[in-house]
Amino acid sequence: MAQKFIVIFNDLSSYQKYKKDVVAEGGTIVNDYGTIALGFAAEIPDTVLQLMRASGLSGGGILSLEADSVVTIQ
Repeated sequence: MAQKFIVIFNDLSSYQKYKKDVVAEGGTIVNDYGTIALGFAAEIPDTVLQLMRASGLSGGGILSLEADSVVTIQ
């Protein structure tokens, strides 16, 4: 089951690789921030999410990986 996450990357090659992986595994890029923020919001399949968590956060090119949610003030 795909979950919605916002992902920001350290470098262009990681951004391109994981974007391709998300789509190849049946996920959906919801918002692409392009090279301005080097990231995207996406519905990420569990297989890719596990890979991101295992390799991406331990020096694998991911700066931030957090669940996408609604934020309110009041």
